[in-house]
Amino acid sequence: MAIHKLKNGKYLLYTVDQYGNKVRIRFYTRKDAEAVEVKFKNEKIEAQRIKHGIKPKIYLIEKQLDEYLLSKKMLRPKSYKKYAGVVSQIKIFCHVNSVLYIDQFTNDLGTNYYNFLLNNANSQMNEEEKDKRLSVCTINFYVQTLKSFFNEEVNKNHLTRSPVLHLRPVRKNKIQPDFFTADELKKFFSVSIPYPYDCFFKTLLYTGLRFGEAANLTWDDIDLETGFLEVKNKSTHALKTESSNRILPICEELSTVLYQLKKNAISEYLFVNKLNKTINERTTLEICKKTAKECGIKSRAYPHKFRSTFATMLTIKKVPVEHIQRLLGHSSVVTTQKHYANDKETNLHSEVELLNDLLKESDVLKVS
Repeated sequence: MAIHKLKNGKYLLYTVDQYGNKVRIRFYTRKDAEAVEVKFKNEKIEAQRIKHGIKPKIYLIEKQLDEYLLSKKMLRPKSYKKYAGVVSQIKIFCHVNSVLYIDQFTNDLGTNYYNFLLNNANSQMNEEEKDKRLSVCTINFYVQTLKSFFNEEVNKNHLTRSPVLHLRPVRKNKIQPDFFTADELKKFFSVSIPYPYDCFFKTLLYTGLRFGEAANLTWDDIDLETGFLEVKNKSTHALKTESSNRILPICEELSTVLYQLKKNAISEYLFVNKLNKTINERTTLEICKKTAKECGIKSRAYPHKFRSTFATMLTIKKVPVEHIQRLLGHSSVVTTQKHYANDKETNLHSEVELLNDLLKESDVLKVS
């Protein structure tokens, strides 16, 4: 097979079909010529399978990837979206490498895919592009997904052996927790932040809530009189784990923020945009980054960093780790929403009150 560019700018494909006949076809673009070349190549492979008595049943890799993705449909929307993104990238990789059937994905292609991910992680990027670079966790998720897909194909007897058994997770270097320092927090809240995002960031800081947990809070979840807020599964948001269902004490400074927020309430949700819809994660990230840049914070800024700061500050103040785990709703705490409303939460009030002085000196708790 060969593709030649002609003087008139067109491309001529020389090839031989499955019957041994010579074929010449002209194309306007090389991409079209390459697509037909792959088609003839796959037809010849299929013909050889039949000629040598190999079982003619073959499995299109794109179709099998779609079936694999379908098996993830019961996951949380955010998790399913992650798998959908990886499957989409695997499809692109297979297309570029002319892989039509699952048994055409070789060990070498598995290695190439792995190296592609590593090169993406180690590529030189400017400051604005760094967020697009693949992290070690992301690379390992891509690898794990690819291995899981081929393991399923082996279990279905579509393959005799997975072509990616040799791939290993990338070792992750142990890093220090990423959190805002007290000085950075004072800088961050000293500048003007659009309403209600200023209240939202303070809520993350004083509760350690995940983005989705905080963004989906309603006023029915808040009891300012007793000083508690409830985190629970909703039709609009599924919690990460069963232990994420929890009741959290509200510290004095957060109470001040919430009282002022309630005065301006226009929705059942605490945090809504100008269209009266719950705030968007992408928009919140952009505002967080813009605010940090405006006040001169050099480290990375993103909403989840407030959760890390909440845990780190309590750790610095010598709060027992099991108390912090309960407040964060980590899976190591085996409790349910039914048994959570008891004196355990009352005892934790003193723990979160330790955060009251984080921003006091700068008088930055005022809601604009």
